[in-house]
Amino acid sequence: MKKLTEDFSTQSMSSATSLISEGTVPSKFGNVTTGYLSPIKMEEIAREACSKNTQTLETAFVPCEACHVVQRSFKNAGDILINMCQAQKLPSSLQKYRPLVADVKWLSANDVIRWASEQNKDLAKLTKHMDSLMATINPLKDEIEQLEKKCKHLQKRVSEFDSDMRKEKEVQYALQKQFDIKIKDLEQSHNETVSIVTRQKNEILQDKQSLETEVSKLKTHLEQQQKLLIEIENTKSTLEKDLKENKANAISSLQSEINQLQNQLSDVTQRLDVSSKELNKEQAKSRSASKHSQEQAKSRSASKHSQSVQNKQGSLLQRVDDLDRENEELKDQVATLEEEKEEIEESLKSAKSQVDKLQRNVTEKENMIETVSREKTELEESITSLQQNISTLETRIQESADRERLMIEYPDLNGPVNPDLNGTGDIALDMENQVKANAIRIQVLEEQNEGLRNSITKVMSLQRGSLPKGQEKMTAPQQLWSTDNLDRVKDNHRTEEDHVWQPESSVYASEKTRPSSGYQNNSEKITNRAKYIATVKTNPQRDVTTPGDEFVVGKGRPPSASKRKDNTGSRPNSGKAINTPVNTSSISAYLQLKKAGKLNMTDSPPKDKSFPTRPTSGKPHRSPPVHNDGGEDYTRKISYTCQNCDKMYSKPKDLDIHMSYCTG
Repeated sequence: MKKLTEDFSTQSMSSATSLISEGTVPSKFGNVTTGYLSPIKMEEIAREACSKNTQTLETAFVPCEACHVVQRSFKNAGDILINMCQAQKLPSSLQKYRPLVADVKWLSANDVIRWASEQNKDLAKLTKHMDSLMATINPLKDEIEQLEKKCKHLQKRVSEFDSDMRKEKEVQYALQKQFDIKIKDLEQSHNETVSIVTRQKNEILQDKQSLETEVSKLKTHLEQQQKLLIEIENTKSTLEKDLKENKANAISSLQSEINQLQNQLSDVTQRLDVSSKELNKEQAKSRSASKHSQEQAKSRSASKHSQSVQNKQGSLLQRVDDLDRENEELKDQVATLEEEKEEIEESLKSAKSQVDKLQRNVTEKENMIETVSREKTELEESITSLQQNISTLETRIQESADRERLMIEYPDLNGPVNPDLNGTGDIALDMENQVKANAIRIQVLEEQNEGLRNSITKVMSLQRGSLPKGQEKMTAPQQLWSTDNLDRVKDNHRTEEDHVWQPESSVYASEKTRPSSGYQNNSEKITNRAKYIATVKTNPQRDVTTPGDEFVVGKGRPPSASKRKDNTGSRPNSGKAINTPVNTSSISAYLQLKKAGKLNMTDSPPKDKSFPTRPTSGKPHRSPPVHNDGGEDYTRKISYTCQNCDKMYSKPKDLDIHMSYCTG
């Protein structure tokens, strides 16, 4: 309002100065018909108007300058008000009155009063409109300030998350660098081993080729030696045959000659005996000189005959000696041939040994090639396994990042909840993600419990002074989300369901008896519940304000909206809000329901003396079984309730596990 009055005053002053500058100010000196003077006498008129306070004859029929200025300022202010009302789309009373006095040059006192009243009406409308605007703008400013604070907080969290992400990226980059360095080292070592293996393989192939050439040469040489050996054996056999034949012939000829000589010798001896006998007889018969000469002639002939026989015997002995020499020469030749045969056999054996050695070397080289190829395949398999390990580690890192993201976005409903996380907007998807996050959290807690159990057993065994037995192993906790345990729990739940108390106003009271079928049935239930809430929102005529009905999380009207009346003919108010859900995530809805007292508050059973409650000591209160009057045996199931979050369990072990992490 002050701003409007200041604007009006400044505009009136500007209009007055414009009138003075244009020379349209009415003068007390001038024509009666016109009432205006020339611009030359403006200063004088203004000076005289300021100095004179009475009306003269000259100004009797001319309006005073003050009235003229006031009316001009009224008209200018009225124009400004009309423009402002048109700009704000408000009805203007002055705009309706202005055409009535448009032809009137000087307004009368009643017209001025009417003008002022219409102008005041417009000013009242503008002030009222400004009040309504300020009433809508101020909470918006407060909301803007809160949103700015939230934005700053979110920016701070975003910067923290960016720093964490940067650190995580640096860690991942360092790990990636280490993996790259390891892979490069492995590739380098693999390349070196491959080069060494290829070089050894080439050397082995060259050695193999050289050995093959040597083996081929040795084979040809061996074949030649075998041919020579065969020829030598053939010659040996022929020589042996010839030697045997010559020996047999020579021996037979010598024996025949010896026999002949013996026969001749026997003949000669017989003749000598006969001749000696005859000679003795002749000597005995006649011992005369003639006989003596005859005996001498006979002795001479006998001596000659003995000499010839001796000569023949010497020639025969010489022939035997020659045959012996030839036999010895043949024996020497046979010995030399045998020595050559032995040398050839030794050379053949050495060649065979060399061939065996070469074959062993070739087999060793082939074995080395096989081992090197096996090592190469093992290295390739190790590289592939390392790559698979790297890929599995990357997938595990991604899974852990997703798990951390789920655990951050969907924290424990029983603990402190971060109101900045609004979820995805889809209630069903948020609840599914919440279930996944709870399952991950349960798995982590079970792993921690398993480690704690093992450490407890070790510590207890050490405190008792005995080592832990190998047979006493801690059994792993059963996963609550496994399908096998789920079926078993379903059966137990069906048997125990009749003994468990259920709230009367629960929407899912009829659906608890049905077996759950995973996320699909849960999503169908959630969508049905969302449809029900949508029908409640779209049908405001229904009685949905009762405490037992649905709780709708929405944004209400501002406080100033209740003060204003609905004006159907005026401009629609921008401060009105549509009943749209603000906290669409499951966590915020849970918090709103918990704050409103919709969780186990209105549907809780009456706490009388007969209903078992959990004492402050944490131990369950065991009440005697209650029997119906109708004769049917009914045993009430003992329930264990958490004092912080009002959760109920059928076993104390489950309650102890819940109390270990429950914060209310």
